[in-house]
Amino acid sequence: MNQFDFMWDGGFIMAPIEQFDEAIEWYCTHMGWVCKANFENVGRMAFLKFPGKGQVVLKSYENQYPQFNYKQAPESNSRLCFKIENKENALSYFATHGIKTSEMKALPDGRESFEIHAFGGTILTAVTSNAERSKYPKSRIAGYSDIVMIIGAKNLKDMISFYENVIGMEKLEYEVPNGFALLGAKDARSKVHDLVLIVPDDTEKSLVTNQSTQPHFWIGPKKKDFVMAWEKLKAEGHTISDISGNPETWAAFYLIDPEGNRVNVWNCK
Repeated sequence: MNQFDFMWDGGFIMAPIEQFDEAIEWYCTHMGWVCKANFENVGRMAFLKFPGKGQVVLKSYENQYPQFNYKQAPESNSRLCFKIENKENALSYFATHGIKTSEMKALPDGRESFEIHAFGGTILTAVTSNAERSKYPKSRIAGYSDIVMIIGAKNLKDMISFYENVIGMEKLEYEVPNGFALLGAKDARSKVHDLVLIVPDDTEKSLVTNQSTQPHFWIGPKKKDFVMAWEKLKAEGHTISDISGNPETWAAFYLIDPEGNRVNVWNCK
């Protein structure tokens, strides 16, 4: 078990810098989000507020930083998950506006999920809500789902071991013979447990080391914790990037899980 806490802290959606303003407009128009800030920080960055609680960060690709230096970003099997409160209304809107969606998949708890092909081909994973009443019935995506990540895995045991022993998640439910595991991830602010679902992936796919949706974890509170975590992970032989940015202000790195997905880690002053 690592001595550092990897605490879930939301996610980034990447967009080309030359299309950054267009991407903001697309997500605000079609997802029903509101741009609360649009500024320069290690390139372009914008905070897009959900109708419900929380926000997602829209971030530009930046060639000079290891964290953001890819012009093409094939999707990995680590997905950011968002909450759909009114499935029928959302699907009707997407169909009317030419936004591609995938077929429904059943999750182990009986809920449904589907993929939304968003701006520039970026894939968002939508998870239906168990709530009896919608708080935001007119929204397409109301916020993050309680299942914050779904990870497709060819070897569940290796992936479970990595996310437990390296990232520090906690076992909540295992049904490995039936093909899934439910893990708890600490929240960076409220310390509650968010849910990470690991499910089998049978597709023939080589290792992917970049992605246009990036789940993020936070290490802190002190900058030395962030740097010491990077040093320890590197010394342990993990595949890990250099540090992007400046640990005195804003910095990030990523490490690679056993099947090629990025685990993004950041800290700021």
